[in-house]
Amino acid sequence: CSTSVVVDSDPGQCSARVMFPPPAFFDNCDLNPTVVCLPPPGATFALGATRVDCTATDSSGNVGHCTFDVTVNASGMELSYSRSGANLVLSWPVGCGNFELVETSSLDSPIVWTLSPVSVNTVGAMKTATVPISGRQQYFCLRKTLP
Repeated sequence: CSTSVVVDSDPGQCSARVMFPPPAFFDNCDLNPTVVCLPPPGATFALGATRVDCTATDSSGNVGHCTFDVTVNASGMELSYSRSGANLVLSWPVGCGNFELVETSSLDSPIVWTLSPVSVNTVGAMKTATVPISGRQQYFCLRKTLP
C-alpha cells in the first residue's frame, strides 16, 4: 500500500484537498483489478491523521485490502501589514492553529524571537496588532504555539 502522506493545510483553511495515486494491487489473472479508496484521492482531509482504506477487487471477485494514513498539518499563517498614520497595522487570519506574534530587532544570526508585547485583537476572521512606528528596526512574524 502507499506510504503515509503528510501535507500542510490549504492556505487559510483548516483542511487540505489531497491527491494521491491509488495503491498498486497485483493479480495473476486480472491485470487491472478495480481499486477503491475511502476517502478517495482528491477528497478534503481535516487537520490531523485520517486512515485511508483501499480495496481491490479482481474479475473473479477476490478482494485485497490495505490502509495508510493521510496527515494534514496546520500551515503557517501569512502576516500582512499596512501603515495607518504613525502606526504599523499587522494582520493575519484567525486560522486553525494557535499563533503568537513575535518580534526581533535584528536578522543577524542567531535570530532571537521574543513574544511581542503588542496587544492583539480579533475582529471577525482576522487578528490585528497595531505597532507605533519608531526609529528602531523591528521585524515581526507568527510563531505556532502548542495546542
